Amino acid sequence: LIIGDATQQALLGEDTTMASAALAILSLVSLDIALAHLKRLFPMLDSLIEGDAVVLMAHGQLRDRPMAANALDAEDIIAAARENHGLTDLADIHEAVLEKDGKISVIPVRGSKP
Repeated sequence: LIIGDATQQALLGEDTTMASAALAILSLVSLDIALAHLKRLFPMLDSLIEGDAVVLMAHGQLRDRPMAANALDAEDIIAAARENHGLTDLADIHEAVLEKDGKISVIPVRGSKP
């Protein structure tokens, strides 16, 4: 998305040369690659930029603070459980985790069936 916007600005702005568009794209791709290497070398930097996974529900109990801090409610967890496991009741969920990518992972209670 950012590369597309940079390309558009380079081509439609005052300087419409292909060199300026290529330079903008090359700069963004280089920055992305450099940041990926730095995050691999320094896990704390990765945690700072990407965040950490957050446990929203543990041992069948909702955790109010993490839920509120991430503006989520029980319906969000049920939606993820329904989508991934066919579960429709919180009682069937053992654990729910908000992953770094924003998706909610659900671990059902053993023996729970949709």
